[in-house]
Amino acid sequence: MRILIVDDKKENLYLLDFLLKGNGYEVETANNGAQALEKLHVKNFDLIVSDILMPVMDGFQLCRNVKKEEQLKAIPLVFYTATYTDEKDEEFALGLGADRFIRKPKEPDEFMKIIKGIVSDRKQGKVISKPPDSQDEKEVFQLYSERLVMKLEKKMLDLEKEITERKHAEERQAEFGRILETSLNELYVFDGETLRLILVNKGARENLGYSMEELRCLSLPNLLEEVSPGPLREQLEALRIGNQHRVQFISAHRRKDGTTYPVEMHLECSTFESSPVFVGIVLDITERQKAEEALNQAETQLRQAQKMEVMGVLAGGIAHDFNNILSAILVYADLSMHLVQKESRIYSNLQEVLAAGKRAKDLVRQVLAFSRQSEQGQRPIQLRPIIQEALSLLRASLPATIEVQQHYNTESDVILADPTQIHQVMMNLCTNAYHAMRKKGGILKIRLESIEVTSEVAASQLHQNPGAYVRITVADTGLGMASEVREQIFKPYFTTKEESGGTGLGLAIGHSIITKYGGVIRVESAPEQGTVFEIDLPHLDVPAAVETPSEDSIPGGSGHILFVDDEEVLAFLWKQALEDLGYTVEVRTSSVEALEVFRNAPDAFHAVITDMTMPHMTGEVLAREVLQIRPNIPIILCTSFDQSSESMKGQATGIKTCLRKPLLIRDLAIALHQVLGQKHGGNV
Repeated sequence: MRILIVDDKKENLYLLDFLLKGNGYEVETANNGAQALEKLHVKNFDLIVSDILMPVMDGFQLCRNVKKEEQLKAIPLVFYTATYTDEKDEEFALGLGADRFIRKPKEPDEFMKIIKGIVSDRKQGKVISKPPDSQDEKEVFQLYSERLVMKLEKKMLDLEKEITERKHAEERQAEFGRILETSLNELYVFDGETLRLILVNKGARENLGYSMEELRCLSLPNLLEEVSPGPLREQLEALRIGNQHRVQFISAHRRKDGTTYPVEMHLECSTFESSPVFVGIVLDITERQKAEEALNQAETQLRQAQKMEVMGVLAGGIAHDFNNILSAILVYADLSMHLVQKESRIYSNLQEVLAAGKRAKDLVRQVLAFSRQSEQGQRPIQLRPIIQEALSLLRASLPATIEVQQHYNTESDVILADPTQIHQVMMNLCTNAYHAMRKKGGILKIRLESIEVTSEVAASQLHQNPGAYVRITVADTGLGMASEVREQIFKPYFTTKEESGGTGLGLAIGHSIITKYGGVIRVESAPEQGTVFEIDLPHLDVPAAVETPSEDSIPGGSGHILFVDDEEVLAFLWKQALEDLGYTVEVRTSSVEALEVFRNAPDAFHAVITDMTMPHMTGEVLAREVLQIRPNIPIILCTSFDQSSESMKGQATGIKTCLRKPLLIRDLAIALHQVLGQKHGGNV
């Protein structure tokens, strides 16, 4: 059974050919009515299945010609159309002699049922084809023309609609293209096989520095700095086969000039002009990474600050306890010195004990400054003794492989500063120099000299005014620093000594101290070339306030003293010292008990000496309660913290004097003599 299929669309021919051959029929095809007539004149066919709207000769004309020819008119002809679907179209087709009129689409089973029915009737000799209606050519042509014009008009309307929709789609596509082109994000389209770049928007081109023509010669791996082609292709393959809907990763894009910038890339699989492509949306995350880095630094600094705060509280407590221990050492040494001859070796040894105790006292003051419980006082000081003291403390920890050289080339080295803070700066710089040379050894050079900064020199320096300065130079022959490290050493919490527990605060605090005093600090260094720090501090043209031990005798006195300290050893030690000076002393190690004793006999005492930090009731509260009982009683407050800040509290409560621990016998004797002298009008 041979069937002729007539249709101008290849896909329709293919589908019908596949369907009919699959059901055992022999099939031939034609692209229009004229081609079909040629095949009908050459071969015998049992059935014709034809579309209607076709070029050269349409289905209506084919049917008219088939039914007019004697040798062809018996062949059944079926119209299978998606264009001519009106009832009038069907009426006209059947009037031309068509045997069936089937509208597309039709389910394959239903279509084959109709075809098999026609074939079966033909095999059985049933007459299924009817002759065309008895209409003259003119009438047929008129009806044909009407159907054709109607379909052409409908086709034109459909085409106009399609053109309009396509135009709108193109406009939307153009608008979308403009949006993509001007997007702040980088957009990429690259071939799914070769990874060659196809489209790159303006933002990406400008950031990369390439033209579109140059980019079309590149593939995606050419732009990626930190993603190797192998793993990249594995991720893209996962996209291609559908294992993943989207791939996201962090990389860096390489510009035309060789520089790079961090990016976050999002890739999806799509199609472009019927070909598989990958579409990439790329975010420049330079600012985001800077913000994240700043946040990480802030979090690190916060953690450091919290640790420093805790350490500060601990330092304050340790300093208080250490002062009590130090007080006992100093008082016992002081008492013992008055029991031996000045020419004896014991007296000389006790002097060394007192000198060491005073150094320890200064060390405690530094600890209190660190814990932020001590305010610093500025006064005229000489730099050379402070530098020598710092080096003296440092020498014990320096290995023999490090040589210390000192050069002092100045007649006047007086500045206005707090000696403890200058000592702190010197210790920090020298300790840093030691760390830089501890593996290979080297030379630590300290130089002190006077300089004059002219207006011309000051103009070339940052933050330095013309005038006379004292310059401290600390140089080492150690490892040195790279420029990127050198630029950050004065930033808080920046350290290169993580392994040895550096806090990153030493140079930052030092820079702050020097700047506060109107000075400048500079650094020169290079890897393996050592490091040189220069500190310029404004010279002060006045004599320094040099502290020299007084040889005056310790003033004695008389009177009944209430001494209060929760440290029993210290309390009874001071009882002995004051009684040696002529006073009568009653000791209490509890502030609550001391208040009860005073309340019972307020006129029995000439003065009250109390520690500041005690359990249950502080010295300040005790003083306030005592003054309420007897407002004119002299009170001396002893504290481990800064005298100036505590004396302000004392002034508010009527406290006469505030002394800072650890005390020497002379300090307390003079203070007691003065407060009792204020009361009695002279020395006791």
